[in-house]
Amino acid sequence: MTGREQNWWGRRMLGGGLAVAVLVVVAACTGPAEPRVPTEAATMAPTESAAPAAAPRPTLDGGQVVATGTLAGDVAGTVTITATGDDGFGVRIDDLETELDGTLSAYLSTEPFVPGEYCASRRAGLHGFGDFTPAPTYSFALGGFGHGDSSWPDPAYLDDVVLTRSGAPLEDCFYAVAAVAPLTWTMPDMRPGLVVTDAGSTGGARGNVELSDGVPIDYAVADDDRLAEIAARFGITLDDLLYLNPARLVPGDDPALAYVGEVLNLDPANR
Repeated sequence: MTGREQNWWGRRMLGGGLAVAVLVVVAACTGPAEPRVPTEAATMAPTESAAPAAAPRPTLDGGQVVATGTLAGDVAGTVTITATGDDGFGVRIDDLETELDGTLSAYLSTEPFVPGEYCASRRAGLHGFGDFTPAPTYSFALGGFGHGDSSWPDPAYLDDVVLTRSGAPLEDCFYAVAAVAPLTWTMPDMRPGLVVTDAGSTGGARGNVELSDGVPIDYAVADDDRLAEIAARFGITLDDLLYLNPARLVPGDDPALAYVGEVLNLDPANR
């Protein structure tokens, strides 16, 4: 797919198969600029890049703990995320204690959230999982997290569990944050053997590459680039590229479009 330059309004958002609503929270109050609109050529069907066969996928057993965290703020409690055994995940908050009245709302964040920062004044990457009345234990399901054409679940790019307060928002706040639990993930590598190498510029992948110790870690999309050709340049599939960028922000509904000026992650450790 090709992209035509236009104003880019965000950092990145969920790509692929997240089946959750997207909200956004960071510490500034500026609104997004007008999004880029891909050219007609950008809407052409991508050609899947050739790549070696993937290594066997690790198996997650039902009940296997994949992440933990501890709430800090006006709500105390411990967070555990477990695999369900069917490509899903469950979140459980235990020993929940608070003196706040009213309901709380549960979110997971695609960006690190600063514990103790109780005013969310602009929209950043939060995914909502409903409201609940405080009780000693609260649980909710994450569902499957596929990316691109893959059903391989891997929500380990989510950074925090965030609880917000109900009622009237604080001045200049979208959300009044009650507590944050930074997550420590213990999931195995769900895409083993994913190695990125740069074969050099091609007609549909002419952007600049950032290296770390000689290894590509970022790619800046250039005019007339196509995602499938970008993937082929680095010896991976289009699905691999979407997996590496699960929180991409795209102006339209098609995550398989390339947009001039966006920076694509190429480092599996930084997805």
